[in-house]
Amino acid sequence: MHLDLDYLKSFYENRKIRVVLKILISVLTLFVIATYGWMLYVNFDEIGKYFYRINLPLFIFAIIFSFGVALIVGKRLQIMVKIVTNSNISFKDSLKILFSANSLGHVTPANLGEFSKIEFIRNKTGCSRKKCLIVPLSERILDVAILAVFAFATNIIMLCFFLLLTSIIATYSMYKKIVNNKFGIIKIVLLSIVHKIGIVFSLMFIIYSLDVNIGFVQASNILGVSLLAGIISYLPGGWGTREFSMGFLLQGAITNIGIALLIPLLYALMLGIMIIVGFVVFYKSIKIDNSKATKK
Repeated sequence: MHLDLDYLKSFYENRKIRVVLKILISVLTLFVIATYGWMLYVNFDEIGKYFYRINLPLFIFAIIFSFGVALIVGKRLQIMVKIVTNSNISFKDSLKILFSANSLGHVTPANLGEFSKIEFIRNKTGCSRKKCLIVPLSERILDVAILAVFAFATNIIMLCFFLLLTSIIATYSMYKKIVNNKFGIIKIVLLSIVHKIGIVFSLMFIIYSLDVNIGFVQASNILGVSLLAGIISYLPGGWGTREFSMGFLLQGAITNIGIALLIPLLYALMLGIMIIVGFVVFYKSIKIDNSKATKK
């Protein structure tokens, strides 16, 4: 995997882009200060009391399970690249792109990880950036459509029906003018649904590790709303907004405020571990490419 450094250099040399980035970084700084101020009023003694009661094996299983769910997204990305660019990339390369872009997107303003994903795909396939843009754009539209169903479905029947209907409409509308590959589209839809169900179970495992029971539909509502809030916020990776929304909603489902506030922190810890792994993958990929370029 090779990153086009010349393109990124010209991108950041643009004066308008630098101004926008400065504004975004300023907003992010203010947000961090505000978050720290809010944390001063949180009773961390109450949270810490339950932190030591975590069922550690179950929490570790939740983290491992989340990595397994990521494999589904990697497979979906591989199929999307094949459909859109008519180029084959290996499953291993697909995972490298996924973990690298995901990590970059969680630490940069306005989800710039999506732009890096375009570059990674372009360097692997040789297609134009305009064509490669379709892949992350399709992923985002499909994910938002499914999360919207998760957020507002009130029972399991409604969840299943609208989940399938919405994901098919969202995916087919993106690809019908590009390719005629109905089987590939069906696979993308199914993988997207399984992925979102998987992340709901990841949250449920974290909740269960604190000896609290919660239903699948209720967990999907909480996760759907909080992830949508994180996406809409345009903050790096939705940090803060996602956790605040999740904690607020959990207080309605769990009477214990300490546990309700601890769960989003554990979820953020799980994401943080995945992000660290992503940066390791990104660093090693760049290092390997640079060594190959030197040999040539």
